[in-house]
Amino acid sequence: RLELLMFVLVLLVVLLAERDSVDNKVLFLCFAALAIILFSTTEYSSRLYDSFINSRIGGSEDTSTIRNAGRQWYEMNLQSVDFGQLFGCGYPNLLYAPASTMAGFDQYYFLVDNGIWAFRYVYGGLGVTLLAAFIISLLFRCISDSNLSLKIPIICFFLFLILPMQNLAWWWWSADWQVLTAIFIGLSYFRSDSLFCKEFD
Repeated sequence: RLELLMFVLVLLVVLLAERDSVDNKVLFLCFAALAIILFSTTEYSSRLYDSFINSRIGGSEDTSTIRNAGRQWYEMNLQSVDFGQLFGCGYPNLLYAPASTMAGFDQYYFLVDNGIWAFRYVYGGLGVTLLAAFIISLLFRCISDSNLSLKIPIICFFLFLILPMQNLAWWWWSADWQVLTAIFIGLSYFRSDSLFCKEFD
């Protein structure tokens, strides 16, 4: 799965970013490469490869077709509403049938399965632009900070979100991810050169 692959890649970023012996890192990468080579020779590896190629999870469930249909549906509705491309269509209310029908709930198009595409349907191009600008500003803020103990986990957290958000927007539909995202946003503003930190130096 995409999120599992991103998780492994982010862990690799953490490993390479940590202050440690270069020999240990090279040794780890060699063992990781060997493990990948051995895994690629197994039957499970070929089944996993087929799952990615055919957009099927476990070889039985097609998840990309319904998501692509949902994204086309969102795009059609955004174009049919005045200023929809800019401001979106708003969050659908299950208690208001026309809004849920317009979002495609009757056709099993769910916002939680379409990540940034569904976010654009709700908040429009302006909302996506503001979100992207906000995340980029947080990343630049972290990169310019000298506190590695905060910098690395914050950057890795946002890297972990960026790619999977095309399918799942954890940061806006699941309560635990909303809290976790809020914590990392707060940490992004907690700089090592802040007045609070200087008082304790």
